[in-house]
Amino acid sequence: MAYLPEDEIDIDELEMILKEIFKTDINVLQNSKSPIRTNIRRLIMIYDYMKWGK
Repeated sequence: MAYLPEDEIDIDELEMILKEIFKTDINVLQNSKSPIRTNIRRLIMIYDYMKWGK
């Protein structure tokens, strides 16, 4: 995901993915191993940039 060009990222789909991750486990950032937490945070940063940061 981090290496895709901006025009290939579907912000609505990314939002649905993040919602599903947190719906499955609201504490996923506390309960997961470090590499998983890092990747989820990366998705959140990409989402924030695409949605609000431009």
